[in-house]
Amino acid sequence: MAPRQPRASLRRRTASALTTVGALLAAGMVVAPAAQALGTQTSWLEAAYNATSIGDSGASNADFDGLGGYFIRDLMADVPALTPGADNTLPGDASMHYVLGGTVPGVFDSVVGKSQSNDVSATLGHATKIAFIGAASIATQTSDVILGYADGTSQTVSVTLTDWCSDAPAGGNSSLGRTPKRWFQGSEQALSCGLWYTPTTTLRTTSTLASITWPQNQNFHVFAVATDATPAVLPVSGTVTLPASIGVGHAVALDPQDLPGSDLEGVTYGYTWKVDGTAVSTSAGYVVHEADLGKALTVTVTAHRSGYVPASVTSAPVTVQAGFQAVTAPQVEGTAGIGETLTIGQGQYTETGVTEAYQWYADGVPVPGATSSSLVVAYAQTGKDLTVRVTASKPGFGSLVRETGVVAVPQAPALTGGTPRVSGTPTVGATLTATPGSYSLPGVSVAYQWLRDGAAIAGAAGSTYVLTQADAGTRVSVRAVGTKALYDPLVTVSAPTAVVGGGKIGVTRGPAVSGTAAVGSRLSVVPGVYSVPGVKATYQWLRGSAAIPGATGATYTARPADKGARLSLRTTVVRTGFTTLTLTSGATAPVKAGKIVVRKKPKIKGKAKVGKKLKATKGKYTPGGVKIAYRWLRNGKAIKGASKKTYKVSAKDARKKLSVRVKVKKAGYKKVKVTSKKTAKAKR
Repeated sequence: MAPRQPRASLRRRTASALTTVGALLAAGMVVAPAAQALGTQTSWLEAAYNATSIGDSGASNADFDGLGGYFIRDLMADVPALTPGADNTLPGDASMHYVLGGTVPGVFDSVVGKSQSNDVSATLGHATKIAFIGAASIATQTSDVILGYADGTSQTVSVTLTDWCSDAPAGGNSSLGRTPKRWFQGSEQALSCGLWYTPTTTLRTTSTLASITWPQNQNFHVFAVATDATPAVLPVSGTVTLPASIGVGHAVALDPQDLPGSDLEGVTYGYTWKVDGTAVSTSAGYVVHEADLGKALTVTVTAHRSGYVPASVTSAPVTVQAGFQAVTAPQVEGTAGIGETLTIGQGQYTETGVTEAYQWYADGVPVPGATSSSLVVAYAQTGKDLTVRVTASKPGFGSLVRETGVVAVPQAPALTGGTPRVSGTPTVGATLTATPGSYSLPGVSVAYQWLRDGAAIAGAAGSTYVLTQADAGTRVSVRAVGTKALYDPLVTVSAPTAVVGGGKIGVTRGPAVSGTAAVGSRLSVVPGVYSVPGVKATYQWLRGSAAIPGATGATYTARPADKGARLSLRTTVVRTGFTTLTLTSGATAPVKAGKIVVRKKPKIKGKAKVGKKLKATKGKYTPGGVKIAYRWLRNGKAIKGASKKTYKVSAKDARKKLSVRVKVKKAGYKKVKVTSKKTAKAKR
């Protein structure tokens, strides 16, 4: 559906942007967004409005629900109770009057709850009852509204506002009126939406109402407060006077000190400028256009103050006269070629004291820094069309902007080539030399910057460079910047060298060996610390000076073959571009024999009785793989010939206690003897 045209929209000017006059801003005055449309009432609640909920079809100039949805102004005007700017009464109570905002597009027309307070003493100070008119934007909302009284007391009212598009009123709400459509996500949506009014709240009679504090609820929208009190009109006096003579281009400003109500505190202003009765601007000032020539210019100044109905004063009309005009057209002089100077002379105007500002353009794009009356043509402008925009101005008048005709600049040869070459051996301490490439044009100056892996090397800006330790393991290149007057600098980079070699790896702390030098014990590498990052270290464990086959890890468990020898570690440190570094740690003490740990003692199984056979368990030990030898004992003394795992109890053992002693041994480890517990006395 094609968007409808808003009835109350102001005629827009596109020939020139409307400007706000600096004098008003400098005075610190707050400018209201716009004045009310002609022939409508103004809501006394207007100063409290902080949201735009009423918009126009197709304009996307409001947002009620945070999703781009809003009430359509024209459709509201078709419903008497919803007509913006109309003085209406609540259904069933003619004493309760209200006026809805929304008469002018794009301005605030409703109150959204943000915990703010508004002074309402001027209008509601004489009220005996009020009702709230509004709607919830997302689902029905209930919030507390605090009414403040002049004696310092307050009254909390729980206010429910039904969802704008619901057909089921909540919290005692009644429908004020509905429109058949709403604007939603880029089009008119056939969904009936409207406003609601709450039950009447009776005010206290012991004091007068002074303020309303709104809840913290951004889905809670109040469009008006109906009341039985007569709204107070802001008491202002004085007139608005325009200059007696106004010409085309004139920037018209009003003196803030002379505006009606300037003697009152808290007053803000809105403006409506009209030409022959048609509104053309709502800015604080107005620049007169050629189309206004011979027509009547007026301004209506509307004074606003919280709690009051705004008051408006309109100036007497002034007929627009002719402003200053150009007598001659601007023209570029000179030869359009690279290195040539083009100029534009001072124009002639119908007024004296006119100054000019310039901006040169190449193919419609501003030439950076080209803001004088002359331009030396550079290569960047060759092959392009040059124009000049001349802005003529005079205090009290608007600006007159003109453009020259097109000046075509022939294409000039481009500056090309110049890729440098690097010679020399890429080794630390060697000198590299940069040789400039050939350029397509003479007279080119060359500057260099040496690069390490593409990054600039501090202080390396000559044609030669001595490779340092910092360059080892990197690739070095050189960047050449060729410059020639009137040409953009030409930047080229050489091919990189091979990886720079000859670097030396410094040792901050050498590698070392930690752990106990004993068979079966694990030794570990304490890594070294080096001056060059990114190195790779490999290891080889040594027995004396000989490499131990397969021992190349960061840990090593001493073997039986190591007993009595000294162990050390050979570390090889490498990185591309650096000389390989080989380091040998200090040697350990001679490797001691290992210690066999008894995990479980041997036991005797069987009955100690003459003629019976006993059996010994060997026990458990660390490390594994040990060799076991047995010796049976009678009352703690060795039994001759009893060296097997089993033993047959003899008559000699009667009334004696038997035990077994196990001898544990392994190559590289100290021998261990372990004796079992004794049996009871052997029986016959």
